[in-house]
Amino acid sequence: MARARILLLGLSMGFLAASVLGCAGDNLLLIAPPMNADQTIHVVVENPAGSFEKWEVQSSGKLVQEFRDGQPVRIPVHPWPANAGMIPRTLLSEELGGDREPLDVLILGDALPRGELVRAVPIGLLRVVDRLERDDKVIAVIPDTPYAEMRSMEALDDAFPGLRERLAEWYEVARPGSLIEVQGFGSRAAAQLLIVEGAREFDKALRSGTLPDWTSVRKSVK
Repeated sequence: MARARILLLGLSMGFLAASVLGCAGDNLLLIAPPMNADQTIHVVVENPAGSFEKWEVQSSGKLVQEFRDGQPVRIPVHPWPANAGMIPRTLLSEELGGDREPLDVLILGDALPRGELVRAVPIGLLRVVDRLERDDKVIAVIPDTPYAEMRSMEALDDAFPGLRERLAEWYEVARPGSLIEVQGFGSRAAAQLLIVEGAREFDKALRSGTLPDWTSVRKSVK
C-alpha cells in the first residue's frame, strides 16, 4: 500500500521537499484513485522538470524509459518545463477522442523524484492534439511551491505572466518533426471534468477486460 512520507533531497536537480507516496513495486496504473474527496488528484511523476529523458508508465503498470534504435530517447531542444506525469486509473479513451493512454499532467515547480506518487491540485488544461489524437495535459500545482495558491489559469496569468505561453511553446518546438498541435487552454472545471471522464473510461475498460496495450519497444528500469 502506498504510504505517506517526506522527502528532503538536496540533489543537483533540486528535488522539491514535498509530501509524496511511495510507489516501488506497485502497479502504477492501479496504485491510487484518480481524485480525492478534497478534489486533489494523484499523479505519478514520469519526467522531472529539467530532465531530458522520456519515461512513461506502460500498460504493464511499470515505469519504463523510452529507447529508439537501442539508444535512450532524449528531448532534443529544451528540457521538460514542468514535472510530467500521469493520473492512475484514468484513460483518455478512443471514445473521448484520445490516445488510449492515462491522462497526462504537468505539475508546476521544481523537479520531483521520478516514480513518486504525489497529490496535486488541478488548475487548468493544456489542449493538445498529437498525431490527430487528443492528448490533453492537466496543469496542476502542489504545496510548498510559488504556485501553491493558484486555483485557476487566470490566477496563474496574474502571478506569472507568460508562463502558460511557455508551456504551449514547449510542446510546439521541443520535439522537432512530431505532429503536435496546441489548441489552447481549458479551465479548472474542464480539467476536473476530463479527469472524471477518464476515470469512468478506465473503470469501464478494466471491468470489460479491454484496457488497451500501449507498450512499445522500451527498456523497463523501475
